Amino acid sequence: LTLPGEDVRVGDVVAFSAHVSRNALPAGGDGYAQSDFANGLRYTAAPAQYAVTGRSGNLFLRLNGALYDVLHENMEKDAADIAYALLTGDMRVMDGDVAEATRTGGIAHVFAVSGMHISVLYAAVMLFLRRPLGRWAAIPALLLGTFYCAMSAFTVSSVRSLLMCAFAGGMRFFGKKYDDLSSLSLAAALTLLVSPAQYFSVSFRLSYGAMAGIFL
Repeated sequence: LTLPGEDVRVGDVVAFSAHVSRNALPAGGDGYAQSDFANGLRYTAAPAQYAVTGRSGNLFLRLNGALYDVLHENMEKDAADIAYALLTGDMRVMDGDVAEATRTGGIAHVFAVSGMHISVLYAAVMLFLRRPLGRWAAIPALLLGTFYCAMSAFTVSSVRSLLMCAFAGGMRFFGKKYDDLSSLSLAAALTLLVSPAQYFSVSFRLSYGAMAGIFL
């Protein structure tokens, strides 16, 4: 849904009237259709008028919106937009010129919530809780990682990293040997089992391809 204004936040419920068109299915190598399909976009609409009628019951969407409000209440708009994009991976709030400049400069990837965010978060919690909790430290580490994944809308790379961290924690808990390629393969299989459309996602191919290249 493309809105003509900027007063809608993550977690808002919107009422609108518009002509709704069905997106093309991915066929013939259409990259745009593949991207929309992988992201769950099946229909598009551009209403002239709309109204915010309430807030979503999804806790993570509401926390995401609350984070946006806190940043913009305490920082200048451009700085708050950049901080929000860095924390959530959502660049849509950024000024068009600023977003385009980051793409032209080749640094847009710094705004992506990647597997590194989750692995660093997981490792930090494990480091601080390893002594008092021992092998049980993986549980709070995974819970915090899952929370951050949800806050950033479960990006492909963050889910991959979370699954691999879960496998590593499980192997350590049961005293088994951890294997990188096996963990990566199982994460890919589970991701495609839950969401087969991710096969068309560039993010899926880059994230898993890059990790496979590193391990090999």
